[in-house]
Amino acid sequence: MALTTINPGLIAGPVLSSDLSSDMGSSAGLILRLLKGRDPMQPRYGVPVVDARDVAVMHVLALTTPATEGERIAAVAGSLWFSQIGAALKAAYPARRIATREAPTWVLRALRLFDSEIRSILPRLGQIEEVSNAKARRLLAMEFIPPDQAIVATARSLVGLRLA
Repeated sequence: MALTTINPGLIAGPVLSSDLSSDMGSSAGLILRLLKGRDPMQPRYGVPVVDARDVAVMHVLALTTPATEGERIAAVAGSLWFSQIGAALKAAYPARRIATREAPTWVLRALRLFDSEIRSILPRLGQIEEVSNAKARRLLAMEFIPPDQAIVATARSLVGLRLA
């Protein structure tokens, strides 16, 4: 049996279901949180991002490309700071209250007492996870949807489904 592993970062892109509990996933939940203006500032933290449509293409290509057998391939278009994610959303939805400023560390340390999501990223504050997509480009000839466009596609689908 041949195995190829596709390892995605934060998966953005259009949401297929309005069921918040099952099909949406934590990545779309993050975008929903930002769209709703829940936070006054963003943490200084960055994540690798990929569009779900690119992940789907990579899976199909991996099934039909023998050179991928036994490989672990990162599905990542690029990395964005949370403030950049906020800025992309703010540009698409200027009337919404979407935070783009970065929060001081002391503020996040105080908020961790009330918010488990903030508590989970504290050890990685000030870091951006950079992951190479060179193997995906080389083995699968991938051309990725830019991460900011994937973020906005998520937001558009959430707004279209009347979730945000």
